[in-house]
Amino acid sequence: MFKKKDTTAEIIKVYINAIVYQIWTERNARKHNGNKSEAKFIMEKVVRDTKIYLQAQLTKVVDTVSARVLLDRIGLQFDFKPRHVLHCSWIAPTVDVIQLSCDGSVEKDITGYIWWALKGH
Repeated sequence: MFKKKDTTAEIIKVYINAIVYQIWTERNARKHNGNKSEAKFIMEKVVRDTKIYLQAQLTKVVDTVSARVLLDRIGLQFDFKPRHVLHCSWIAPTVDVIQLSCDGSVEKDITGYIWWALKGH
């Protein structure tokens, strides 16, 4: 569904799509058939549609607080995949060496930064 799988963003997008779909369906029912549904019934259909879609589409859910909260609120249980953490450490250069180090970061929205540093003993 998305290039980068961010579970929280995917849940929110699916929920918004379900809301828009149900509002549009209700609008058509009122306009063309004269039928009216209560708001509570429409929201139950939104939650139902969201659950069905997410159960079919989400296979691996990264364990984050936001994903746990959102899935709990709509009543879904998943086996969460642990987050992968990569630990790195810097090795100090010998006394007569200057080391050039670089580092960087990329955010979820594909923006980021990079920096360079000269390090001595």
